[in-house]
Parts: sequence; structure tokens; C-alpha cells
Amino acid sequence: GQLENLLARVSSDGYLSTSVYGGYTGLYTRDTSAFVLAMVQIGDAAALAAGGLALKYMLRTFSRPGLKDHTTDEVITLDRAPHCTWDFSKHDAPADFCPTFASASCVAGRNCSCFAKGNFSSEPFHDQVDGNAHLLIAFHRWCEVAGAEGMQVAAKYYPLMKRFLSTYVGDGTHDAAGPYVNVSLGLIWNPGFEGPGSSSYNLLTNFFVVEALRVMAVQATAQKDHVVAEHWVQVE
Repeated sequence: GQLENLLARVSSDGYLSTSVYGGYTGLYTRDTSAFVLAMVQIGDAAALAAGGLALKYMLRTFSRPGLKDHTTDEVITLDRAPHCTWDFSKHDAPADFCPTFASASCVAGRNCSCFAKGNFSSEPFHDQVDGNAHLLIAFHRWCEVAGAEGMQVAAKYYPLMKRFLSTYVGDGTHDAAGPYVNVSLGLIWNPGFEGPGSSSYNLLTNFFVVEALRVMAVQATAQKDHVVAEHWVQVE
């Protein structure tokens, strides 16, 4: 059935390509996070295992050392989730991909150490606030129901998730709510809702960010990061 088809699409290491026919080659953070949330909602052992594999693939990949910006060859630390991630060991690169594709929009081109290590590339600066919120919610929801393993994953990757959320809403170390929050409107701006040129204050992004703030405040409290938790509650 349809569920079995979805479960079968998750590779043994957790990689989940959005398209089975090549139209959307690659793992899209927003899509894979929605898959994790659906598996949590289904809730049986097979679904939770598949959701956990997909979630842990994203967390592991986004925190891997040695990521380089191929335009400068500088090692970078991701401060937000990529829009899309490609694993070239599993399928061919997109037709328009090359080491200089989109200049400032790509990380880890074919000749960098990251590509050599893991056949991996990503598009992190297609700045999709709602995709990051989806990931944060999926992180919390899966960890919440995954028992001892969920607690371990939450503790290990909380610093990464904190960094991603703080990029958009701050972390309480300053008074500002973050560069994306319009305090007078009470809304968060999404510069890449549906690709470059689609920046907006939209309800979908704001609904997901409010929920991300709520659940990440819970995570922060669990990790005894109380100043950050209080800040996220205030921004919410």
C-alpha cells in the first residue's frame, strides 16, 4: 500500500529523496521533515523507525565537519538547515549542478573535501524559514516519542537545533528578537518561501515558526538552557 511504498523509499542510512522519478532529485528538508511528522503521527514501530532514520540522517549530515563554501574554500558551520541536500552516491547530480553553480547559493562542490568524503552537496542559503521550522518540530516530536533513544538524540543535537532557530529569532543573549522578526507586525519574514524572489510575511511560515518556538522552548528547558527557553517563549 501507500504507507509501505513510503517506508521503502527511506534508504538504510536514512536518505529520503523527494522524487522517485527525478523531478525533485535530492532530500528536501521541508519534505523529509513532513515525512518524519507523518511517521510520528502513524506511531507504529515501523513508521517510527523510518521517521527516526530520516531525521537522524538530516541531523548527522547538517552537523558533519568539513563543510566548505566552494566559492571561498572556507570551512563553514551551517547556521540554518539547507533547502535541499544531494547524495551523489545514490543518484546523479541535478543537470544544472556544477562546482560554481549559483555561486553564493551552494556549499560543498565536487572538488571540496566534503564531496570527496561523502559525495554530498547542499543548497543552504536558499533561505527557507518554514523548512527550518518543519525540521525543528519534527526533531521535537520524534524525540518525544522515541524513548531512551529520543532522549539521546535530543541531547546530542539540541545545540544544532538551537543554532538553527537562533538564526531567525535570536537566543536571548541580546534584547533583539532576531533579524527576521518584525516586532511591530508580530510576524516573521520568510525570504525564500517558494524559491528566490518569493519573500513574504505569510501565515503558513508564521504558524510553523510559532509551533517551533513552543516545542524548542520545551527542549531548551529539558537541556537546562533556561535563558534561551524564556526568550523563545517571549518571542512566541
